[in-house]
Amino acid sequence: MKLSIFDLAGDCFPEDVMLGTKDAAMTARIKESVMKSIELEKRPRRRSGSRGLRIVALVAAIAAALTATAYAAGLFRMHMDRPEQGTVVSGTWTERNEDGTVDHVQTMSYPDAGFVFTFEAETTPHVVKFKPGWLPEHSGGPVFGEPDAEGWYQYLSDNGEGKDIPYVIQTMYMNEGKTLVLNGECQVIKEGTFGDYQMKEIRCSYYPEYLNDGNYLLLIDETEGYCLIVSGTNSMEDMEHIARELEVLVTDEPVDYNPDYNVGQINIGRG
Repeated sequence: MKLSIFDLAGDCFPEDVMLGTKDAAMTARIKESVMKSIELEKRPRRRSGSRGLRIVALVAAIAAALTATAYAAGLFRMHMDRPEQGTVVSGTWTERNEDGTVDHVQTMSYPDAGFVFTFEAETTPHVVKFKPGWLPEHSGGPVFGEPDAEGWYQYLSDNGEGKDIPYVIQTMYMNEGKTLVLNGECQVIKEGTFGDYQMKEIRCSYYPEYLNDGNYLLLIDETEGYCLIVSGTNSMEDMEHIARELEVLVTDEPVDYNPDYNVGQINIGRG
């Protein structure tokens, strides 16, 4: 079946639309109309490593062409910034009683933050699951992460032994108001694209007396509002190999973000 952009979105916007302005309602109308045309509105979206191509990417491209806004690629934005020297990144964890009243507020501080991640969101991201097609040889250490009944994971790690944690696969969601940090002496060693994703490769040293330097491969999807993180003390080539063989599923389940816990870290490590 062949569909043109005009067939999919010809009646989605008014004649007086102004390019260069943000219009979330229009973007939502465009997506709804296109999804109805291709009969995929309620189906989970799958992506297979760097080779996956999705109809959702076409929807984002149409929205970008018609709205021409800062949100052209999607309804989310991820910002990665390096704190100024001497800056202490902080947030709060709030504990509540059963009736919802505040019981305790703890300030969480990260004086060693190498990069800080903040997010803009016009909607709620959805839970992401994955199936690994390739993993490094098991280290002999504990493995964390349990698949669901269909074999999909939301978290998976080989926690290794000694100063090594071979790999950790997890997802960072783009929830407005949340701050995440990557601690240590961190350097971006490569940026670009990885299949459908925007990609950043970061090497980070944090408490090297306890843990070897970590490699972090960030696969960023600002259309769906998530960032897959494949990280570990194994080589960056291993991180890329894991990522290439991942099958990724964007479900219809909204992410349950609790703003009472508005800061955290994404470093590999042992608790």
